[in-house]
Amino acid sequence: MRFLMGTLFGLVLSLVASRVLAWRKGPADGDGDCASQLAEAEAHRDALRARFQRKLQEPDGEVEAPAPATAATLAARAEPPRTQGRPGPGTDDSSGVPDTKPPSSKPDDLTRIEGIGPKIAGLLKADGIETFGDLAKTDTPRLSALLEKAGSRYRLADPSTWAEQAALAAAGNWDALTTLQDKLKGGRRV
Repeated sequence: MRFLMGTLFGLVLSLVASRVLAWRKGPADGDGDCASQLAEAEAHRDALRARFQRKLQEPDGEVEAPAPATAATLAARAEPPRTQGRPGPGTDDSSGVPDTKPPSSKPDDLTRIEGIGPKIAGLLKADGIETFGDLAKTDTPRLSALLEKAGSRYRLADPSTWAEQAALAAAGNWDALTTLQDKLKGGRRV
């Protein structure tokens, strides 16, 4: 890249210098007229342009290797930035005092439950039901009320088996969950 920039700079400098020289000498200096000098400068410019084009098409191998990562830069990347005046993770929102409850685990993919699609999973997460364990502890009337509150587009969803499926998923009993889901259609027993 440096070579290409240098070549381009040389091209421009050569053109400017030839024009200035032609202007200074003029036709009275005895070296010939400006037209021949201009033709010479243009030929030189064209040669440089062709050389520049060839270099653009060739890989020049001058790619600089990135600087090796040090332990300090890796640690800086891994650590999230700290903001002043805001409570950190695991603290109460208002005082900065640690919470009494343990930090919540990573949210589960609730769409693995038969009858729950991405939109219903979003409704459940917005209501604080983020894991299979949370869903297993939630009773059916609460789930039905949540769906009814969300609107008529969710009226066909039947949450009667969601807690049972979620309990199997929370326990990691995937074979039993698959067997149960084979007997369901849209989350309903058939």
